[in-house]
Amino acid sequence: PPAGLNRYTGGMIIRTLSMTLSDAEIMAAATRAFEANKANIPAEARGKVKNLTLAFRPDTVVITGTLSMGFIPMPFEAHCEPSVRPDGETLALRIAKVKAAFFTGDGSSILSALMNQLQAVPEVAAENDTLLVRLPQLLARRGVAVEGRLSDVRVEPGALHVAIN
Repeated sequence: PPAGLNRYTGGMIIRTLSMTLSDAEIMAAATRAFEANKANIPAEARGKVKNLTLAFRPDTVVITGTLSMGFIPMPFEAHCEPSVRPDGETLALRIAKVKAAFFTGDGSSILSALMNQLQAVPEVAAENDTLLVRLPQLLARRGVAVEGRLSDVRVEPGALHVAIN
């Protein structure tokens, strides 16, 4: 959510919501979360993923960055397909395609490196080739109670549209 959301939503319960977030808003929030949770990341995992960026393109969330593999920094680009899990609480980002120098595979090593960075955030998890975000719990930590179910997610250039009913 945008940084100032708590100022307007203290004690609010949301049953129906359609929200649009820009990739810049989410990237700024993710950067703040990384900084706030840096101490909770195991020392061996710190700094493995650098220069992380997020961009919304038609039907795709693109995550780019540099993965440190020993002495070699490896730029990567992961194209993720967003969907809503049947539980109505989980936004799933399945890594559909990975582009990286000197790399072949399904993206599991990149997802593993990302998860090592994100493990301090309890609302985020990984399952095989998919990053899972429990959106109502993430919003609850920001003081926003969500009683509805996540029903739709769409990605357009620069924007993520989320519907909760």
